[in-house]
Parts: sequence; C-alpha cells; structure tokens
Amino acid sequence: MRHAQRRRERERAAPEPEPPRQAAAVSWVEQLQRSAGNRAVGRLLRAPAGITVHSGSTLSAADFAAKLKKNKKVPDWIRQSAGSSGASLTMGKLTPPSGRIWLFDDALTAAFRSGNWELTTAKSKIEVKDNGGVRKWRQMVTPDLSKGERIGFYMKTGPDETTFSPTPLHSESAEVIYGWTQPDTATNKRQEKKGLVVIVTEIEVVRPDGKRKVFKPGPDVMAEAIIHEIGIHAGRIAMGRPDVHSDTDSSVADVVEQIGGFFRPERTGGGLDKSPLTKEIFAFVAGGK
Repeated sequence: MRHAQRRRERERAAPEPEPPRQAAAVSWVEQLQRSAGNRAVGRLLRAPAGITVHSGSTLSAADFAAKLKKNKKVPDWIRQSAGSSGASLTMGKLTPPSGRIWLFDDALTAAFRSGNWELTTAKSKIEVKDNGGVRKWRQMVTPDLSKGERIGFYMKTGPDETTFSPTPLHSESAEVIYGWTQPDTATNKRQEKKGLVVIVTEIEVVRPDGKRKVFKPGPDVMAEAIIHEIGIHAGRIAMGRPDVHSDTDSSVADVVEQIGGFFRPERTGGGLDKSPLTKEIFAFVAGGK
C-alpha cells in the first residue's frame, strides 16, 4: 500500500517521534476544536462518522461496506461498526476487545471523523522490462474519478494566474500496489484540497516478453487494503502521526503487521507471508502462466 512520494522523503529526513497512544488519540480532537470550535466538534462527534465515496468510483459506499462486513477475517468489532449512509462509508464506535494492545483503532476513528477524505477505486498497470539482465518495474495507479478528472496541485504562474499540474501515482519498486493514500490533493476540476484514498480493483501486468494478464484482487486483499489505507495512512495523517513505511522506524511496520495478520499467515522465521495474488503476479512476471 502506498502514500505520497514527497511525504515519504520529508518524513525520512526528519521523522517525528511516536507520541503516546492516549495523547495522540486526543490530539486530533484538539486540532478540530482549535479550527472549528467546541460546538462544531460536538456536533461532529455525535454525527455518523463517514468518508465520502467519489462519484467516479466503481464501488459504491454500500459496496465498500460489504467488503468489510461480509469478510469473516475482518474482526467482529470492525465488521459490526462498518456501514454506509448515502455516498459515505461509515464507521460507528469501535470497541476492540481487551487483553491486547491495539495499534490502529484510534487512527481508524480519526480518519472517519476528520471530514477531509474521499474514497475511490483505481486501476493499476505494472510493466516489467529487462534492462541488461536487470528487471525494471514501473507501476502506475489511476484513480477512478469523473470523466477527464485528474489529481494534482495548482501552481501560481502569475499575479492572478494559477496552473494545474497533474500528480501521477507511480512506483518503480518491485511490488504490487493494492491501495494508495494521497493527502491534501486537488484536481483539475476542484481546487479545494482533500485527502484521497484509492483501492485497486484491477491490475494489468505486462512482463518482459510482452505477454499481458489482468488480475483482480479478491475479498481478503480488498478488505486488508481498505483497513490498511484508512486505518494507517489516512488515520495517522489525520492525527498528525507519521504514516511512512520506514526502514528506521518500526511504528508503522507494527501496525501493518497487526492489520495484515487478520488476512495473511506468518512466514517461517517471522513476518507475514505475501498474499496468494502477489505470489501469482510475481510468478507470472517470472514467466509462469
């Protein structure tokens, strides 16, 4: 699962310390109080917590909710709280069972309460080429938005002039992307900045010999991607916490393992196994059927 490249570089250069769990859970409320006032925050906390599903998404809010509610590997305390209201995926009060330290329930709540995220589906394309015996990967993720709509940012190009610059979501790592979270982004049809969470529903793979194949993420991959992108990236961003997959900071890695552990078994020697779909894609790239 991915997040903005520029965000990754900035936080690796100056990582933020991991705040105490309880203090962080309060901090996002305090931020809302400062920006919106106590009465507005009170109304927000009483209202159903939701993330708007973009009109261009190939899945509706009810479809996203069903991906969580119908998957038996999703913990009961999430399945029972997930739902939809109109064009919004909703999440009620989360009450995880005691006896375990949960690392993402407060962030999951914060994402739904922040009011600054949209959710949509996406398609991706992986092209793998041989370059002097070395395989080069390039993966493009294209969010499903309205016709002709692209994400990006506006640059000031004159005293009273701004120009839109598109921001492609791409990776050159040998990996399979199932979701991407992009904070504070505008589109060529909307200057207002919002966070965007995308969930990949179709992956076209082109391997070095030119053969192509389309893969469809199954129920477990989809459910893990939804919880991962919202409960880690969108939620931690909403709380002001680092959300980077960093080699030097285990705070995010620990949450990734906790969420992934609902869906994937542990490998011998530690760490979670790759999903069956990831293994299938890598096998295809290597020359399999």
